[in-house]
Amino acid sequence: MLSKLILIPSDVHAQVHAPDLLDGLSKIGLIGKAFQLQDSMHYQVGEQFLEQVIFLGCSPYIALQASEVVSGENVDKGEGYCHVCIRQTDELHWMLSSDAVEARCCRCRASTPFHLPEITLDLPSVCPACKQALGWNDWDLRKKGGIGRTFIEIWGIHPHEAVPAESLLAGLANCSKVNWRYFYSYGKEFVGRIIDERKG
Repeated sequence: MLSKLILIPSDVHAQVHAPDLLDGLSKIGLIGKAFQLQDSMHYQVGEQFLEQVIFLGCSPYIALQASEVVSGENVDKGEGYCHVCIRQTDELHWMLSSDAVEARCCRCRASTPFHLPEITLDLPSVCPACKQALGWNDWDLRKKGGIGRTFIEIWGIHPHEAVPAESLLAGLANCSKVNWRYFYSYGKEFVGRIIDERKG
């Protein structure tokens, strides 16, 4: 089953310069050699990968390349081992994990449910509970989704199995000039373009 740890800028409207991002990720050792997978550019994990991504629990088995996958994964589709893909778009997009069911208002913490796969992420611009005006930055997708133009996808990591190290977040902030946050994707992903580019 495909699973990912995904990093995005904290400001959904941030524009990140791709060459600076790649250079920064390479310098901190998150990414290594580039390779092609399903018509997209991916990157093997770098020499400092295990210092930049902190795995939780008791000695989890981590496959860092396709040859280390034990069984039961579709290696040809990139499943079962850690590697990195950077997805960038000119327009604002949302990405949701298959188990995402609600968003929370960052002001009053009230939940607004939605349904997959019919979702268009047409979240209201005013919270139904507290009646405060909300921008895209004001919705909390509970680490099961994110909104932005740049998505750093670390494949092969299950939900809550690992978190980005402070050094990774600091390195990203340094090379992109914006802060970053993260979420997880498990199973089928739902991705779409946001038409309503409200501010905030």
